[in-house]
Amino acid sequence: MKSKLLALALLVASPSFAADYQAPDLGEYFASLMQPDNQNASCCGYADAYQCTEDQDPDGALVCVITDTRPDERRLPDGRLIVRPHREVGSRIRIPPQKIRKHPIPNPTETAIVFVSISGVVYCYEPLAGI
Repeated sequence: MKSKLLALALLVASPSFAADYQAPDLGEYFASLMQPDNQNASCCGYADAYQCTEDQDPDGALVCVITDTRPDERRLPDGRLIVRPHREVGSRIRIPPQKIRKHPIPNPTETAIVFVSISGVVYCYEPLAGI
């Protein structure tokens, strides 16, 4: 498990992941993201990250609406291919309150980000700065 977390942290820290956000200095930021309810586990990496906007369900629960149009396949500089499950733009993912990150460093990207497993389990929700 520890080696898997290290591999995922390396994926997050890779320049290719940061390049997805058009800024060369985001690798360190993404590598620092840990699950808010388990500070020993990372939020994972490119294969689990989706850009989104915030909305609410009728019951008031926070929902992340997928806006991510980036390719689901990514070739890393070392030649490895990583593939994330495709999520349709407009898909809604309910965010458990304990998964909302309140990081001392605000989200420097221009979008909220949800890290979610293939089965739909939310690892982390990284809101926009100021939220």
